[in-house]
Amino acid sequence: MKRRLIFMLLAILSVATIFSSCKKDDDKDEQFTIDKQAITLVHDGTETIVASEAATWSSDNEFVATVDDKGVITGNHIGEAIITATAKGKSQNVKVTVKAKYNTITEPIMDFSLTREQVKGQATGILSQENESGLSYFINSSKSQLNMYIFEETTGKLKQSAWGAYSLTEVSPSDLVGFLVERYQPVTMEDGYYFFINSNKLESATMYVTFTANKGNLMVLYSSYNNRKS
Repeated sequence: MKRRLIFMLLAILSVATIFSSCKKDDDKDEQFTIDKQAITLVHDGTETIVASEAATWSSDNEFVATVDDKGVITGNHIGEAIITATAKGKSQNVKVTVKAKYNTITEPIMDFSLTREQVKGQATGILSQENESGLSYFINSSKSQLNMYIFEETTGKLKQSAWGAYSLTEVSPSDLVGFLVERYQPVTMEDGYYFFINSNKLESATMYVTFTANKGNLMVLYSSYNNRKS
């Protein structure tokens, strides 16, 4: 009787071992991996993610980064995005950080919900002028660069803000264009004015940016944009 019980226990353990081994093999077969979980790029930089299986790819923020069907990720604009690879019902994520190559200018405040007093509380630099329509601040030691703010007459809210420079010797126009392109989406150029938006699509943009170089002066103008009202 005792010997029979031992045989039964051994048989049960053998069956359990077989099932456990099969389960591990199955799990191993179903594993889906990618070779990186985080990458850093600059504007127009690319990096390929290698997956263990043929996968479908997607980005949660295509303004920042896109990915093709081979896992090649392209950095579009400064920010962060999550790239997802999916195969066999399982997903793996890659955190993509697109960093700045250019830090050419100090941009003004661009929160168009702020009042004059709120802007004054947040603005940096030396106040150079204040009148009914707006404010301006010197933002460098030579006082050749300004941040400027224009307010709505009816609401008192910030309507437009701008960065300007009196001299091309301090800021290269080509560097300034590079600075804008890695942050905003170019749309068009007309009569010496370059237009950008803060989205890949005009219908989802909330701000447009205008750049011009005229008679030795540079200006970048930031304006609130509502496609439904325009």
